[in-house]
Formats: sequence, structure tokens, C-alpha cells
Amino acid sequence: LVYSTIVGGTNNGSGANAIALSRCGEAFIAGWTYATDFPTTPGAPRRTAIAEGIMGFVSKLDQAGTALLYSTYLTGTVIDYGDGYFSSQNTEATAIAVDATGHAFVAGSTNATDFPATPGSWNTAPTYPGSPGGFAAKLNTDGTGFLYSTYVPVGLETIAVDAAGSAYMAGGRVVWKLDSAGASAAYEFLVGGSWYPPGDTAQAIAVDA
Repeated sequence: LVYSTIVGGTNNGSGANAIALSRCGEAFIAGWTYATDFPTTPGAPRRTAIAEGIMGFVSKLDQAGTALLYSTYLTGTVIDYGDGYFSSQNTEATAIAVDATGHAFVAGSTNATDFPATPGSWNTAPTYPGSPGGFAAKLNTDGTGFLYSTYVPVGLETIAVDAAGSAYMAGGRVVWKLDSAGASAAYEFLVGGSWYPPGDTAQAIAVDA
């Protein structure tokens, strides 16, 4: 056993859904948390918890597993139905991949209407506000900001990245290829059988060099 550690807060539950390694052996972890004291690092995109609902997180550990190189909440704050009615949101990071230069690509699900999508990204607003959808985000190497962050029409289960920086992601029966800037989908296609009865779900994806 080289190292073993707990990543989470003290006042509520947390769980890791995915892990990826950089070429240098640093561990990138993505998951969910209710904890309002989940460990975040200075300069992280979001250090403040929300009062209610599940929050996603991304954390990067050093090679020895002794320190957080960065850690951030990855979440919206609310569902705004547009009629004066608001409710608590749920966001969960379900998948993570790392490119050759140490950028983390994170995918997951959210129903927040204020998830931090970046200007110029593929979808800056949810496809179906208030309903379950997804997100994909690329963090810079020090975890202090997003190179892009976009809504995706459905919750995502998996993500992979190629040498050119394009992201391949899947959720439900849909597979997308996102361009390296996160600005558009290079392609979209369906996998599986007929729409009804439901049951086909893409759960993993990989790309070659």
C-alpha cells in the first residue's frame, strides 16, 4: 500500500465516483458531497458550499498522496423555474479524464439552472431547465479556473480525451465528441436499440491515440 487517504468533509457524506492519473502519478478524483466543510484550496473556482442539495467536487492529490494540489466544489446553487419558484439543486461529478499536459476533464449530472457554464461554450444554459441534465468541464492545470464549462442535454456517465484535446462523452444512449475549445459538438450519435422500453445506457468510453 503506497498510500491511503480519505477525501471528504466531516459534517456530512461524500463519495468518489471516478479517478484518473496524470503522467506524473498525481491522482484526480471526481465525486459528490453534502459536506459544507469539504476541503477546498485557495484560488479554487468554488470554495463555498451550498445550504441544500448534492454538490460535485474535483480534487487533485500529489504523487505521494500527502497533499491536495487543488480541490474545488463543482456545482450550481439553485433551480430557477422562471415563475418565481425556486428549489434546491443536485450536481454530481461522475467521470474524469486527464490529458498529457495535466488538464482535468470532468463530466457529470446537474439540474441546476446556474451551473457555472463559461461564455462561448457549447451550451451556456440547460436544455430543459429544472430537469436532470449534464455538464462537461475542462480545468486549467492548477485548478483555479475553467478553460471551458458547458451544459450537456443529458447526465453523463463517462468521458475520455484524445491527443488533440477533444472530449468524448456519453450519457444514456447518446455519445458526443466535443471540440478542443468546448465550443461545439463535432458529432452526436445514438447507441443501443429502440427507444422503448428504455434500458440501454453507455457507461464507459475510450479513445485511441
